Amino acid sequence: MSLQKSALSILVCQFILVSASITAPVSTNAADLPYTNWENHPVHPLDINPSGDLLAVAHTADNRVQLFDISTGTPQAVGHVLVGLDPVSVRFRNDNELWVVNHVSDSVSIILSRLTLGRLKPPC
Repeated sequence: MSLQKSALSILVCQFILVSASITAPVSTNAADLPYTNWENHPVHPLDINPSGDLLAVAHTADNRVQLFDISTGTPQAVGHVLVGLDPVSVRFRNDNELWVVNHVSDSVSIILSRLTLGRLKPPC
């Protein structure tokens, strides 16, 4: 009988400890709250055109592709183009055509880079 009482008292103690840990006050600091990052990882986020003077960068968080002139050796922002949701890969097909794979919108954006340069949105 005493074995049953000691086993019962151990179970009661474990229940109290578990209950106390569940009802303990929770921190309300933003840094302590759980966070799930829904962004997809880039697959091929950078590419240089075949002539080597234009760099394309997939900006996943902002759903755009940023273009930089790298002909002088120092990247100079020339603008950006809005594309589908979550661009994860950019690839130049040739000097004039850039393909962008958008993961969430399940689409491909094709940017004609030389024709677009005059109509780009200014760098941010």
